Amino acid sequence: MNSRVNNSQAAPSGAMYPRGRSLGMSDILLRAQVRIQTGLYSIRHRQEGQGLVEYGLIIASIAILLIVAMLFLAGKIDDLFSDTGTKVDSPGPLP
Repeated sequence: MNSRVNNSQAAPSGAMYPRGRSLGMSDILLRAQVRIQTGLYSIRHRQEGQGLVEYGLIIASIAILLIVAMLFLAGKIDDLFSDTGTKVDSPGPLP
């Protein structure tokens, strides 16, 4: 009589260990948990988009500095454009 049992019928989920032993429910859940943890770790520690984010932060900080500079220099810039506009309306004598 053959003492070997066909383990593929014993495992309700169909999951088998390499040596022919069937997996229990706790083993299946543990493997799922390990896969999720590994996936989350790889998502948190990947550095593919890091350079793009750094360039975006640099551009955003430059834009903020330009806006602040425009707010402080708005009066002087307005005077400069007004003076230029009046000089174009009334040009001086031609050489």
